[in-house]
Amino acid sequence: MKFVTLFLKAENIHLMKDIGMIPWLLFRNHQVKAELVCYRNGDYPSLQTDYRDFPLHFIKKTIFGRYYDGMHYLKYEAESIDVLNLYHLNAASFLYERVYQKYNPLGRIYLKLDLNNKGFADCFRFTLKGMVKRAILKKADIVSVENTDMYEALKKRFGEKVIFLPNGYCIPDTPETGKKENILLTVGNLGTPEKATDLLLNAFAKSADHHDYTLRLIGPVMPAFEQEIDAFFQKYPHLKDRITFPGPIADRKELLSEYAKARYFLLPSRSESFGFVLLEAALCGCYLIVSDGCSAARDITNNERFGTIVPADDEKALSDALIRLCREKPDEEASLQRENEEAAYIRQAYDWNTIIKHLYQVLTPRQEELLQSSGPVSPTEPSGSAS
Repeated sequence: MKFVTLFLKAENIHLMKDIGMIPWLLFRNHQVKAELVCYRNGDYPSLQTDYRDFPLHFIKKTIFGRYYDGMHYLKYEAESIDVLNLYHLNAASFLYERVYQKYNPLGRIYLKLDLNNKGFADCFRFTLKGMVKRAILKKADIVSVENTDMYEALKKRFGEKVIFLPNGYCIPDTPETGKKENILLTVGNLGTPEKATDLLLNAFAKSADHHDYTLRLIGPVMPAFEQEIDAFFQKYPHLKDRITFPGPIADRKELLSEYAKARYFLLPSRSESFGFVLLEAALCGCYLIVSDGCSAARDITNNERFGTIVPADDEKALSDALIRLCREKPDEEASLQRENEEAAYIRQAYDWNTIIKHLYQVLTPRQEELLQSSGPVSPTEPSGSAS
């Protein structure tokens, strides 16, 4: 079986996410002839370290644009591809599906949705956008979604082709958490509207007089947000010593040590399709404070057993949660037990090896029962064992 993930915008960072991990683990664990097809988007240092044998195939970028380049690739390669893996309900997927099936009518399309809440809602709207999204879904042979709420709704509407396949973690050695410090941590692209960094800063400012926690914001700061940070510190100069922006941290061990020290991890996103950083934080023992704008929040926190979910874009709700949680005197023994249970839960429910094993079973059905094994992998009780 030849399995191709067509995602022309893939960069080095994508190799460690679902876009890279799916073809990589199908290739490594199950000997599938798998490839990730993309432009050469900068350097790929991971190919020299963790992913030396990664099946990456570069195609030429032309002046005609991404849609043309993808369709041109499929025109000549579709016949050799048994399973075409596409991402998102967008124009590229709409066009690639049709070109692929024209040149390989017997081939199968695996569509990985990676939906945020707005994109999910659009699937059911009687608008042009909604019609296009439904047309993409109907054309696909296998459709996977990353959280259980969307899975149930989409399966009811589009049938057994819809499977639950969460994203997984990619941390071979999680550091010992040790003693937690009074640190609130967030990691991501700071200052984008989706990440709600502005809301986080204001919520912290409103809660700061009620606790002694510090706030660390790791990641690149969007240039347009620099002025907002300056304006914030002009308004709250007394918080300069309690809020730090270390910038992006590329070294994985250094970043994991940041997670390991933090007591709480915050992801107050207005819109988030999954939230890989939540898995990293949970594995390192952080209690999660996350907005319901993150579509997988309920699954990852195990129905708030390991975190608190607040309404998206609600500054007061986030501030109130910070006041309540940061004023609590932590019981170190109980906290350690919760951290161990949290890490065990994440390792069980979000292990890439187990997730890809399930996908492999869907892709290689027995006795012509295409989706016999395509039921949900429960976040609390994932089927199968790690390969």
